[in-house]
Formats: sequence, C-alpha cells, structure tokens
Amino acid sequence: CSLHLLANLDVNECSGASVAAANAKLLADEEEREIKHLVASIIDYQMKKLYSKLEHFAKLLAVGG
Repeated sequence: CSLHLLANLDVNECSGASVAAANAKLLADEEEREIKHLVASIIDYQMKKLYSKLEHFAKLLAVGG
C-alpha cells in the first residue's frame, strides 16, 4: 500500500485493499484475454465469409466470362 493509504488505514484494512486490488487486476486481465479471443474468433469468421464470397464471385466470373 502507498504511504498515503497507510496514514489513513490500519494494516488490516491496507492488506484487504491490496488483496482486493490484486483480485481486480486478475479479473481484468482474464476479461482482456477473453475479449481478445472473441475478437480473434470474429475476425476469423468474417475472413472465412469473405473468402467464401470471393470464391463464389470467381465462379460467377468463370461461368459468365
């Protein structure tokens, strides 16, 4: 804990605040990893859709061309 916190809180309160802050950081890191995973999944899905459309367009050009 910072000196400012120590001046205003007793040791037990400071330890509790430190544990709460550490837990919040772990949760935030976990959420960030989950968001990155979901974004990567969305991008992968969108790229597959794009390639499928491009293949379909190429086939249409080959038939009509």
